[in-house]
Amino acid sequence: MQVAHILSSAGIGSPVVLAAALLHDTIEDTTTTPAELRALFGEEIAGIVLEVTDDKSLPKDRRKALQVEHAPHLSEGAALV
Repeated sequence: MQVAHILSSAGIGSPVVLAAALLHDTIEDTTTTPAELRALFGEEIAGIVLEVTDDKSLPKDRRKALQVEHAPHLSEGAALV
């Protein structure tokens, strides 16, 4: 909720980006699969969520390093989230 609130307060009004902001930790924190996310919310929202999803099987420092490495290549929606 906090990420969506921050984006909304900053003037981001895209329903796709705001929905992805609400769902950004879904894959990491629940048993929801990418296929379920796509089926329920569509490819565009799921795509953003998947772009910002960390691989929890990796050590925390490696996950953080990958975030920095991938940041310049994110879609506009994922960069906002």
